[in-house]
Amino acid sequence: MDISGADELLDLLDELKARKIEMAFLYVHLPVKKVLENTGFLDRVGRDRVKEKMGDAIAYLFERLDHDYCRNVCPYKLFHECSTVK
Repeated sequence: MDISGADELLDLLDELKARKIEMAFLYVHLPVKKVLENTGFLDRVGRDRVKEKMGDAIAYLFERLDHDYCRNVCPYKLFHECSTVK
């Protein structure tokens, strides 16, 4: 990851926010994290969206899902959390 990669992520972040889609990260290694910090990306995306454990990332994102959509439309049960709304 370099500065141009971080710039691309910033563009993607803006595009996703316009679509009301949230971005989160899992297992960000220290060299990449430093680039994201130095470019201000972590502050823009929100440091609470960078998770160390997969379960934490899934729980964070699951809280923000439309559970009515999950219950009534989505045919999948990919994660343990899915069973809590099905």
